[in-house]
Amino acid sequence: MIGPDGPTRPPDPGRRDDGKRRELLDRFAAMAGDLVEPVTDADRRVWQRRAVELLADLLAEADRLGLPPLRWMVHPGLALIGSCDIDPDKGRAEYDAWADYLNAVRYPEVHNDFGDITHLWADVPRVLNTSVTIAIEADLFPTKPPTTTTNTTRHANREEDSR
Repeated sequence: MIGPDGPTRPPDPGRRDDGKRRELLDRFAAMAGDLVEPVTDADRRVWQRRAVELLADLLAEADRLGLPPLRWMVHPGLALIGSCDIDPDKGRAEYDAWADYLNAVRYPEVHNDFGDITHLWADVPRVLNTSVTIAIEADLFPTKPPTTTTNTTRHANREEDSR
């Protein structure tokens, strides 16, 4: 179910744009502008209807297979994004079930700077010759809040130390 152009990559917030990439994209856009009509809102609505039709078919199959329900976003640019639960166990199970069902390309886990939130992403570009990309994502939060020392606790510890 992988499209002819291969998988797309999720946005990488840590990636720095050195200007070369932007220059190449601008040059390509200038060349393509002569060849392609501007995208209109009517085009975007057609794409969204196409994505919704695919989503209806996916949900019917998911119901038959007993896949867990996800929150779905229909993007105006030919994409469906399914979001999993934030609970680490439940969210990972939902992510795995859908990624397996779709035979999606899974990308490496990304952890925030504190290491307590895990971001998962998998996608299938151009599903079944529809030009629609399906992505499954999960932001998994820890089950227990991080332990912190409160001002009251610090104050009580200082009083004990002074005795």
